[in-house]
Amino acid sequence: MRSLVFCLVAIAPLLGSAPIPTALGQADSIDRVNSRIEASALAGHIQFLADDLLEGRGPDTMGDAITQLYLETQFKIHGLQPIPGTQSYRQSVPMIGVSSRAAQTWTFRSKQAQANPDSLALKYFDDYIAVAGKPEPRIAIDQRELVFVGYGIQAPEYQWDDFKGQDLRGKILVMMNNDPERDPDLFGGSRRLYYGRWDYKYESAARQGAAGAIIIHTTPSAGYPFTVIQTSWTGEEFELRDAAGPRMDMKAWITDDAARSLFKFAGQDLAALREAAEGRDFRPVPLGLHLTTEIETEVRQRETANVVGFLPGSDSALSDEHVVFMAHHDHIGIAVERDERGDNIYNGAIDTASGTAALLTILKGISESGIRPRRSLMFAAVGAE
Repeated sequence: MRSLVFCLVAIAPLLGSAPIPTALGQADSIDRVNSRIEASALAGHIQFLADDLLEGRGPDTMGDAITQLYLETQFKIHGLQPIPGTQSYRQSVPMIGVSSRAAQTWTFRSKQAQANPDSLALKYFDDYIAVAGKPEPRIAIDQRELVFVGYGIQAPEYQWDDFKGQDLRGKILVMMNNDPERDPDLFGGSRRLYYGRWDYKYESAARQGAAGAIIIHTTPSAGYPFTVIQTSWTGEEFELRDAAGPRMDMKAWITDDAARSLFKFAGQDLAALREAAEGRDFRPVPLGLHLTTEIETEVRQRETANVVGFLPGSDSALSDEHVVFMAHHDHIGIAVERDERGDNIYNGAIDTASGTAALLTILKGISESGIRPRRSLMFAAVGAE
């Protein structure tokens, strides 16, 4: 749905400077396009893309190939040109697929003589999700110390450093999702900057030489419930085949309830540490707990493609500038286990057949209207979200 909103909002400013084929005003141009955007077109695209026939549109599957062909055909029908310098609408994306099998339990033991109880067990899937951080057949983590690092952010432009130069090599870094919220003038206020995203968190931990990172999930900080983590982080994970940069052994998520239990077991107050992490003077806090676990993996060479088409702008002075309409065309695919109805297909009607349908419906509206904006338009249906 995020893609749907982005595409629709982009139309109004785009058409205001589009005098071709006739000298229409902005309102007339928008009306001319909008009159060709129909609910039936949206519904038809969604129905096809989310059909069981496409088996959830998992990357590098037959459903993925059918989706790419469908998109390419639609782009041709509505007059888009292929990627410049080629005769193709497809941009190949070579990937590595990694399927992780994490340990079913994390067990922590206390070194405090008076600890009661003297051990804490967390359950895979219910309490945590863990995946391999590198494409190796087996990941072994042996007695790695847990350290709470606040938000795990280094942002020089905000004079912010959650690590404070401490040696965190070989540690497991436990961190909060999103970014500090106390000061609305920091980190874009309520907007989510890259510093607040999970991928930044893992990259940030890897740069410290950490053995792994555990992100504490809350629905407000993530924008979705833990069930999304359970579904999207338990199948095959993809990365670019030529991806570079520092790596960790493990990437993980933990529920808020499990995190509170873990911190309490460590003799720490998670709420108090969260409050401390809202300030620039926060320093990493060792939890006095160590993790030993294993992750077995299956690594495969995979490939998908972005489907990209162009509508050249009508103004030679501005046609090198592009307005981009984008949605990801893939989804999760097929689950290993069936639900109570015997269904194991993640159809992805909302995520994001709806966004892809919006992309195609907007393309249809612009194409059939005859309006040609001054700037070029790029329609990109990307794979492997």
